[in-house]
Order: sequence, then C-alpha cells, then structure tokens
Amino acid sequence: MHRPLNAVDSAINRDIMAMNLYDNLFSWLTDHLNTVLVPDDEDDCKSVAVLDIFGFENFKVNRFEQMFINTANEKLQHYFIEHIFTYEVRELREEGIKAPAIEYTNNEDQVDVLLGKRGIFALLDEQTKVPNSTDTTAILKMHEELSSKQSYDNIRNSPVQFQINHYAGNVKYEIEGCLEKNRNTPSLGIAGMLKSSSNAMISSLFKSSETTEERLMKDKQMSSALKTGDQTFFRRESQAHRFGKSKEEVKKVEIKKNLAPWQIKNMQGPKKPEVKAPKIKRAGSEKRRAGLGTLSAAFKGSLEDLMIMLNAATPHFIRCIKPNLTKSSMGFDPVMVQSQLNYTGVLETSKIRQNGYPLRVTYEDFCERYRDVCINPTYRLASMDMQSTCLRILQHADLHGWGKGKSKIFLKYEHVNVLVNILESKKRAGNEARAKIAAEQAKRAAELAVIEAKREVEREKIRKAAEAQPKSKVVESSLNWKEEMEANKEKKRLAAIKKKEDAEAAEKQAELDALNKPVEIDSNDEAAQARARFAANKNMFK
Repeated sequence: MHRPLNAVDSAINRDIMAMNLYDNLFSWLTDHLNTVLVPDDEDDCKSVAVLDIFGFENFKVNRFEQMFINTANEKLQHYFIEHIFTYEVRELREEGIKAPAIEYTNNEDQVDVLLGKRGIFALLDEQTKVPNSTDTTAILKMHEELSSKQSYDNIRNSPVQFQINHYAGNVKYEIEGCLEKNRNTPSLGIAGMLKSSSNAMISSLFKSSETTEERLMKDKQMSSALKTGDQTFFRRESQAHRFGKSKEEVKKVEIKKNLAPWQIKNMQGPKKPEVKAPKIKRAGSEKRRAGLGTLSAAFKGSLEDLMIMLNAATPHFIRCIKPNLTKSSMGFDPVMVQSQLNYTGVLETSKIRQNGYPLRVTYEDFCERYRDVCINPTYRLASMDMQSTCLRILQHADLHGWGKGKSKIFLKYEHVNVLVNILESKKRAGNEARAKIAAEQAKRAAELAVIEAKREVEREKIRKAAEAQPKSKVVESSLNWKEEMEANKEKKRLAAIKKKEDAEAAEKQAELDALNKPVEIDSNDEAAQARARFAANKNMFK
C-alpha cells in the first residue's frame, strides 16, 4: 500500500516530471545538433566556445536546484584558482624562475564536500539506492560523514537543514525533497503514455522509461525474492543498474604455435565490421533521457565533461561584478563590490600579475617581434643564436628585472612598453626620413617643372618666328635632329666619293691627251723615228 500524496509530494512529483521532460528534450536536441553540424570527414573539429557561468544563488529557502548551481560555480572557481595561481607557480618552477610568494584562498575543501568520494552528491546517490531511505536519514548520514569538514556546518545536527561555506558566502540548504528529486523517477502513467505516443520523436525520448506494468512486475519479483531470500536476484539487479546488461563472453580460440598462418587466420574467423558511434554525443544522454540514473550522477558526469573540455582549451576569464543588489542604475555599493573582488580572487590575480611575469614569450617569437630594436632587418638570425639575441635586445633597451627561462623569456608589462616605444620611435624616425626625402623630391620636381615651362615658352617663340618667315625660305623637313645629322653625313660621304671619281677621270684624260699630242722628231735621228712609229701602231689597238 502506498501512502497518500500530500501537497509537498505533489509539488515534488510535478517538479521531477518537468525536470525530466526538459532534460530529455535538451539532451535529444543537443545530440542531434552535434551530429548534424559536424562534417562526416572530420574526426576532430576545433571550435571557439564561450562559457557563461550562471550566478551564485542564495535565497531565503535554498533547495536541490540551488545546490546544483552553486556547486558548478564552486567547481569553476576551483578551476580558475588552479589555472591562475597553481599553474602559474608550476610553470615558473619548471622554467627555473623563482616564483613570487602570493597568498591566495583555495576552495579545495568546498569541492571535496560537494563532489568528493564521500561528498554530498555521493551520499545522496548512496541513500537513493538504500531501501526505505528518507530525507531525514540522508541528512543524518551527511552530518555523520561531513561534520569534520571546515566547509560543512550541520547547524547543531538539524534534521532539516545543513550549511555549506562556499567561496562566495555561507548558504543554508533545505533537505526536503532532495532525495526524491535525485531519484529522477518520472510518473509511471505519464511515462508510459509518452512511450506509447504515435509521434516517433516523443516515443524515442521515453523509449527506455518504465511503464506501470513493468514497475508492478519488478515489485512482484522483488517481493518474491524477499520471501525466498534470493541473494543472486539482488546482486544481479544491482549490477544491471550500475553497468547495464552483461555482454555475452566471447570464447577465445586457443591457437597452437605449430599451425600455419592461414590455419590460424581461419580459426580466428571473419572480422566483424566496426560500427562507429556518433562522433559527438554527450555521455549517458540516453540513460538520462530514460530516467535510469540519478540527477546528481548525471550532473557530476556533465561537470566532469565540461572540465575536460576546459582543461584542453586556452581560457580567458571575464569576471562580472554586481554593483548593487537592487539592480538599479547608477547605484554603487562599495562594500558589496569589495567583497566580490575578495572572494573571486581578482585582487590576488592582480598581485601575482604585478609581482610575477604576466608575459611569457618563447625566444623565437621574442626575436621575431623585437629584432628591429638593434638588429639590421637584412641580417638573418640562426636558430642557435635566439637566446643570445634576446639578451642583446634587452641589454640594448637597458631593461632589468626580466626572467630567463629554459624555453621562454619572462617579461613584465613595463618591459614590453619600453620595447614598443623603441620600435615606435624607430618607425617615427623612418617616417620622418622618408617624408624629408619625399619633400626634397617634390621640391626638385617643382624646379624642373618651372624650367620645363620656360623652355616650352622659348620653343613656342621659335615656332612662331619660323611660321612668320616666307614660305620659300622655310625649309620644310619632317626629320628630327638625329635624322638630319645622319643625312648630312651621308651627303658629305657621297660628295667625297664623287670628288675622288672626278679626280681619277681627270688624271686619265690627261694621260690620253699626252699620248695623242704630236711629237716633233728629228729627221736625222733614225732611232727616234722608229719609236714614234711603234707608239702610233700601239695606239691603233687600244
């Protein structure tokens, strides 16, 4: 016989059903979006993500939902502290740099109280599986296990309340309804109705949910096992609840060493095709949609998945501060703002940034950025000279207080400011030199333009004077001065050739005239007369 439901039980059941439906829809939507958006040919896709942390909650009455929200904030605050302070000191020590002494508040105790092996969520899961457990037994178990923790206050062993000293303040939680909400058990009648829906999507959301008939059958088996004392039934049910249905054991084939390779391959049998699971799918989403796991277990799994993603990423933090509690404009509460700066670790972060080295650059990147401080741009740096080049640049800039690590150079903001100012001054000097050269060129161009204008005026005068001359005296020529020079040279060459030919012709004519001229010969000189006759006969054959 089940006890009658009161108003509190009805409200709890209504909240459980609403939470279950929202979780089912959200899980289904997330899984399908991830499956559709990821390309089929990419096994690993990179992304840029923004995590918006919901605010810390502390109401007059805080229940199971507020504990979820505040636990997520506590875990993310722990991640922030680890990333900013612990990793900061660890990296300095690994690089051989002396770490500055910074005192900061750690929330490891709060995280252990909430998410530890014997924390609140683990105890709630344990009490959920215990028969006949109630909220009172759960809170008494929590008092017994956690009262020794500094962050847990049992409020004088109160049976209805417990307090956790969070990093943002103390919060009192009501235990009423926590155990039933943690079971995450939907109404059997509604779950069965949704499971039998004709809509494929609705039925898939509750395909693994139990119906009333299935629950009654399990209750009957449980009562029968209690009567007969069947311990194997309880063991089998507990294992199935934890790990699901057991898989059939695959018999291993013993292979003899003296067999041939093809015989061994035949004995192994054909390989089964590998069935690839969806690439991006939240772990346990089907189980959460079916309502088979507790809410605290699902929450811890989601939080662990989130921390794995954050640890694999490069985070940048933006801490939001509330100026007042009334949400009014132009209102600033200095005490409230100061308390937020204290418990969020912003002040400790500013101290470690001030006393430590906020900028860490590898030697290669440093030389690439600031080489123009003292190195000629045309000079090629060798990879083995990066450390010495870094020291040379820092010494040229007269900087002190930096740290030299094994693979990085550790700088402060003032160091970078000095280096940037030097580069800017060199850039300004270069710009001024280029501007001066450009001004000189512009001045020279202006002077040449004036001279060219004067020449153009003179050419115009000559052109007008030539046009004013009579046409007979105007020598029309389309040749330029080079062509005219070549023509004159050719003319002189032809004249010289003609003069030479004329001289040779005159010389020949003189010889002919000399031969044709009659010569007086003495009649008594017989030899002379004979020569004369011979010359006359000779000329006859020319």
